[in-house]
Amino acid sequence: MNQKVFISIATYNEKENIERLIREIFGLGLENLAVVIIDDNSPDGTGQIIENLKTQFPFLHLLKRSGKLGYGSAHLAGFKYALAQGAEIIISLDADFSHDPKIIPAMIQTIDQGNDVAIGSRKIPGGELVGWGWWRKFASAGAMLTAQTILGIKTNDLTSGFRAYQRRIFDRRKFDREYVHQLMPLPVHVIGRSIDKEWLFHCVCSLEQSNL
Repeated sequence: MNQKVFISIATYNEKENIERLIREIFGLGLENLAVVIIDDNSPDGTGQIIENLKTQFPFLHLLKRSGKLGYGSAHLAGFKYALAQGAEIIISLDADFSHDPKIIPAMIQTIDQGNDVAIGSRKIPGGELVGWGWWRKFASAGAMLTAQTILGIKTNDLTSGFRAYQRRIFDRRKFDREYVHQLMPLPVHVIGRSIDKEWLFHCVCSLEQSNL
């Protein structure tokens, strides 16, 4: 892997997960891999745990924010930081292990093969929604159907937060709006293309890829 990869993780009260997650990510043994964690002043001490781990992991970066400013804005800050550091692939990952870090190499390989986007999908065979009540599933399905109808795209899971992006997507347009994980995902919003291939990986999500 020659491309510089940054993983963006937003945290708020993740002290039970964050150290194990960091160790698992760097334990993958991937070259040119860095992690940027955006912590919203977690009262449980998540930020301090990350700070302590920086001495062990030189490619671990921490962005400290003053308060709980939101998931979307956290990744916006993380993506901007990664781009400024020269990232060529950026992966967004949740800190609660709903996104399996073991899948990261497959997502990177997908981008290395010439795709612009890889999406961890809960909406294709093999994917699943874990810990969601019926109302949340209903609302998600309704939002998904509406977006697919209006936008006319084939992507099965428009709201998944588990994604890998090629840098050129961001270079095509000034990246200054908080739409990273909104209903219209960034690659569709900017490029106007659809995800046209997908395959299964063993996780709470499955994998969709795109040539944009």
